[in-house]
Amino acid sequence: MKNDDDTRSQVPYLLQLLDDDTAAVRRRVMDTLEVLGADLELLAEPHLPELNADQHDALRQVLARQRKAWLRERWPSWAAVEGRRPRIEAALSLLARFQLGVEFPLSPGDLLDDLADDFRGSGLTPDAFGLAKFLFEEVGLSGNRDDFYNPLNSNLISVVLSKRGIPISLVAVYMLVGRRLGLDIQGCNVPNHFLARVIHDKRIVLVDCFDRGRVVEAGKLLSRSPANLRQLQMLRNGSDPVRTVQRVLHNLNHAYRRAGDHDLSAFMIELLGITARRKAN
Repeated sequence: MKNDDDTRSQVPYLLQLLDDDTAAVRRRVMDTLEVLGADLELLAEPHLPELNADQHDALRQVLARQRKAWLRERWPSWAAVEGRRPRIEAALSLLARFQLGVEFPLSPGDLLDDLADDFRGSGLTPDAFGLAKFLFEEVGLSGNRDDFYNPLNSNLISVVLSKRGIPISLVAVYMLVGRRLGLDIQGCNVPNHFLARVIHDKRIVLVDCFDRGRVVEAGKLLSRSPANLRQLQMLRNGSDPVRTVQRVLHNLNHAYRRAGDHDLSAFMIELLGITARRKAN
C-alpha cells in the first residue's frame, strides 16, 4: 500500500482518472484521494485548470465528504468554549472554514480583529452606537437584499469581505467586534427578524443591522407588535449561543435546499440534531 508521500506525488495523475470509464477505477481513485484529508485541497489547486467538468464534479464530491467529516468531528468543540460570544464565534468560524475550505487563508477572528483596530482609530464615540455608525455607515455593511438566500450570507468571512449579509450574520459581526472593544452587544430574536441588543441609560435598545444600523427602542417595537411573556423575556436576556447557532443552521438548511443542494441541506439538519442533543444533555 502506498504511503502518503507516494499518494501526494501521484495527485496530478489521480485527478485525471476521476472520470475513468471504469466505475471501479473511479471509486478507488476517489478513495485514494480522500486519504489525503484536508491537504487534498492545496495539492489539487494547481491542477484545477487541467480538469474537465466531470473531473471537477468528482473532485468536489471528494472534497465535500472530507469537509463534512472534518466539521462533524470538530462541531461539538464550540459548545465547550467559555463565554457566550466566544462560543458563537467558535461555531461560526467552523462553519466558515467548512464552506470556504479548511485551508482557506483568512480567518473570521483576524478579520474581526482588523475591524476592531480600525474602529479604535476612527475617532468615533467608543460605544455601541459609535461602532454601529462605523460598521454600517463608514465600512458599509448592509443587508444583501439582492441575493438574500445565498448560503455565504451566513459566512462571517464572506460577510466581512463582501460587506453584505443577512440579519443574524450582520449582528454577529457587530456583536463580535464589540466584544473585542469591551462593549456588551448581544443578539436578540424577534418575530421574523434578528436584531442586536444593547443597554443604554438602563433601557433596552435594538439595532437593526440589516437596515444599516437603524436604532429601535424595545418599547416601541413591543407597542407595534404585542409580545407574549416569552418574547419579552427574550428581549431582556438576548439570544443564548445555542439558539443563535441553531438559527444559523436553520438559515443554511433553507438556503442550501433552495439552491437545490440537498446533500448540504441534509448535513445542516444533521448538525442541528447534534446541537439539540448536546443541549439536552
